[in-house]
Amino acid sequence: MTATSVARIRSLPGAGVAVPIAAAAALLVLWQVAAVTVLAGKGVIAAPSAIIGEIAGRPAVYATAIGATVSIAAIGWLAGNALAIVSALVFVQFRVAERLLLGVAVALVCVPLVAIMPILQIAFDPTTTRIVLAAIAAYFPTLISTMVGLRSADPNQLTMYSSWGASRLQALLGVRVRNALPGLFAGLQVAAPAALLGAILGEFIGARAGLGTLIVTGLFTLDLDMTWAVAVITTAITTTLFWAIGAIGRRLTPWASTMSTGAPPTAAVGGGARRALVGLAFALASIALVLAAWWGFIAGFGLSPFFAKTPLDVLDYLFRSAGAADNRAIIAAGLCTTLVHTFVGYTVGLVVGIVTAIVFVATPPVERAALPVLMMLRSVPLPVLLPLVIIAFGRGLAGVAVITAIVTFFPTLANTAAGLHRTPPDALLLARSYAAGPLSTFWRVRLPFAVPSMLASARIAAPAAVLASTLAEWLATGDGLGHLMVSARASQLFSQLWSAAVVLTVVSVVFYAIVSRAERTVLARFGAA
Repeated sequence: MTATSVARIRSLPGAGVAVPIAAAAALLVLWQVAAVTVLAGKGVIAAPSAIIGEIAGRPAVYATAIGATVSIAAIGWLAGNALAIVSALVFVQFRVAERLLLGVAVALVCVPLVAIMPILQIAFDPTTTRIVLAAIAAYFPTLISTMVGLRSADPNQLTMYSSWGASRLQALLGVRVRNALPGLFAGLQVAAPAALLGAILGEFIGARAGLGTLIVTGLFTLDLDMTWAVAVITTAITTTLFWAIGAIGRRLTPWASTMSTGAPPTAAVGGGARRALVGLAFALASIALVLAAWWGFIAGFGLSPFFAKTPLDVLDYLFRSAGAADNRAIIAAGLCTTLVHTFVGYTVGLVVGIVTAIVFVATPPVERAALPVLMMLRSVPLPVLLPLVIIAFGRGLAGVAVITAIVTFFPTLANTAAGLHRTPPDALLLARSYAAGPLSTFWRVRLPFAVPSMLASARIAAPAAVLASTLAEWLATGDGLGHLMVSARASQLFSQLWSAAVVLTVVSVVFYAIVSRAERTVLARFGAA
């Protein structure tokens, strides 16, 4: 979810406290009634009364788990956001640094946590591993939101500072930083649930306490009340953090409501052979940095070659060893399964998200009632949703597709609704002056203005969809690269583990690049690039 999406939710007419509370209360009543009537005994849903009883019956267990998870997530959130803010400042001030290092950051966010988690567990102790996972998860949302805010500073103010002889640093501190604060707080909001996700994932293997351990216990013992209790507790924590950070941000940036919330400018398409060569050179330099960091990570921590594999080891495993063909076949089979899971869920999530956004814009009362509740549900970390979806939809393709669709649906809904609402009033007035009907106005006016937001949603959701699929494969289906990597660690097949992680990361980066390229091409067609 972007800063634009958060700003849109804040500015919804009548989106105060009463409407969301009324909608949540109605949902709670329906939940209780369904759980004790039509869904009773089906092992799908726990009643709110049963959840309250479960938490009240074992308060010490849940208090200990909350403390363990939140403390790790908080440290990771602080570390990841600090690094993101510094990175954004450097990238905006030095274009060369951005072109060289932003690709590394994109590669980092495209590494599914399921792929990097076993490797981190080899290098670090369990506590450090969970902190690193939380920091990685929190880094990218804050980086992008802060960069957009820094870049959207008023050009007239920057020109005025320059005319006064101010340095770039003075312009940064005097104009850009102030302008970036609303976007920064939006990034911090999104980073809070993300950090909790990283901490919970780290608890899935080897942790003695935490919400993640309770999720695993509830999943494998089919303890429905425990599973739903963790879901409710986690939702309450993340929702509280999300809205608390937003409230602090609004208090500290009262000028934010007067700022433009338009979509950030998109890089131009084209530029000839020279631009292409420069782009290729920076891409190759970014790849070289990733490989150097890989080798440096192994050497810096003095990791044993028994389990720490270098790029050359991966190359040997996939192409030069005696069993390379069989090795490639194993990873290719897992990759094909993961791609099917990802594609189905990703496509369904995009379509349903866009359709829901259209319905919301066409019926404002429904939007005002439902959108805050949906954003609250979006705060539920993925590992908490997974066991609930498995219980309801099973451990096959349907369950994985639903999980992947969920993580694609929410950013698509938020960004598409924001884009539809950003249609300039003058454009709507012009359509009405030509006697255009509602359908024609939507198709010819509203939809083109929403296209950038839809494409941004597709790009944002691409790496998240891969993460969702691999996580579901690990905990539910027992197939795909998600399961292969975890089982390889358990079997001490470390060359297979590192090779599968590299392949999955490359596929995620390529997926992200394809969607980004499609975004730029379509925006150029609509004249937005």
